[in-house]
Amino acid sequence: MRHLQRPARLIVPLLLALLPAVANAQSTAQHTVSVHIPTVLRLRIDQSAASDARAVDFTIDGESVTPDHLRIDVFANSSWTLSVEEAGGDGPRLEYAVDGSQAWATPSQRPVVTSGAATGGWRGYALGFRVHGQSYAGSHKRTLLFTLARP
Repeated sequence: MRHLQRPARLIVPLLLALLPAVANAQSTAQHTVSVHIPTVLRLRIDQSAASDARAVDFTIDGESVTPDHLRIDVFANSSWTLSVEEAGGDGPRLEYAVDGSQAWATPSQRPVVTSGAATGGWRGYALGFRVHGQSYAGSHKRTLLFTLARP
């Protein structure tokens, strides 16, 4: 039994001497973790008005526009820009204003409707529409195309 105690007397002090070096090596180890979160941009237009995910068809009778208002919702985890362009139609052009402002403009005059940073959930915007300039006799169609993109 004595022959087993002698190696133990040598090994135990050796292990005790090495413990601080092992502990120090573990505490200085560095790890880097990279996480990539993709950009999320989502656009939601009044379902009753949108013919597809981004296009809205309007009917113009004289000075009357149908629909005369839309609700557009934006969900984004980064900066974004909502733009509008005319995508076809005949007759008068349309003007729009955002959230009840009196700053009316056609899509060619002001193609960027609004922009912002990450929304932290869905954020809604109310857009009003009217005929630009003089009224036209008869019934006409106009399509506007909305695009949500990174600036």
